[in-house]
Amino acid sequence: MIKATPPSVLCAPEVKMATVEEGKTRMEDALEAVRREFATVRTGKATPALLDSVKVEAYGSKMPLNQLATLNTPDSSMIVVQPFDKSLLGDIEKGIMMSDLGLNPMNDGNVIRVPIPPLNEERRREFVKILHKMAEEGRISLRHARRTVREQ
Repeated sequence: MIKATPPSVLCAPEVKMATVEEGKTRMEDALEAVRREFATVRTGKATPALLDSVKVEAYGSKMPLNQLATLNTPDSSMIVVQPFDKSLLGDIEKGIMMSDLGLNPMNDGNVIRVPIPPLNEERRREFVKILHKMAEEGRISLRHARRTVREQ
């Protein structure tokens, strides 16, 4: 029976370990990025991550919504946005409406309620296409990380 040469004999152990750890870190980062992107896709259930991509014009620049307000989900079909500064209610409402999520916020003067309607068939198909694209980008990132480790 022929025995394979252990990898530690082929290269210096400290070089190999550094490369493997670096590759592992890159692959974990790529997976985490894909998970974050998947969390922003609307599934019909209310989650605060759904509004992570919303940018609001506030204080002279575009800012992420989660830096301007607290986001709560009292039930599975509603997100409640409570701004830190009440003067931003109109801007936050406008930012949510301008996002490509297809949501219609309701401003009651203190908080903004964002009902999450069930997905219709057309919108569901759009999300499937978006998810396929995100998944492919994630696979490309993983392949790139593996290729980089192999080349080192």
